[in-house]
Amino acid sequence: MATRSSLATFAALLALTPQCFALEQQHPCVDEVQQCFTYTDARRDQCFQNAASGPTCANSELGNLARRRAEFSTLVPNDLDAGPSFLGPQLVDRACIANFDNSWSGAIVKGPLSKENYSSLLAALERCSRNQASDMMRP
Repeated sequence: MATRSSLATFAALLALTPQCFALEQQHPCVDEVQQCFTYTDARRDQCFQNAASGPTCANSELGNLARRRAEFSTLVPNDLDAGPSFLGPQLVDRACIANFDNSWSGAIVKGPLSKENYSSLLAALERCSRNQASDMMRP
């Protein structure tokens, strides 16, 4: 006959099973993106660029978000089409990027991201870009 403590342990394990299963169901790109959060500054930016262009993340929403995040890099972009040059020079709010990275990392840890999560994260990332004031462009 099972004791109360063994039944409680079994019930606790059953409660964790859906969470563990959900983590297994995540896109393989998740591991690459999560690795990027362990780096800082330029190395993190480069990691997002590598993850976005890698075969695991190609053509996925997570890969697209990593590509867009890499465009906010402190490095010079490799691709001429990487930034919206027709909008003129832009400043990047690094504190906003750090907050975005924290939000993104937290969302990934919670489990697979929904379409709404991706849209919300992309909108948050877009708010990190700000156009230079026209007064700053004048000599």
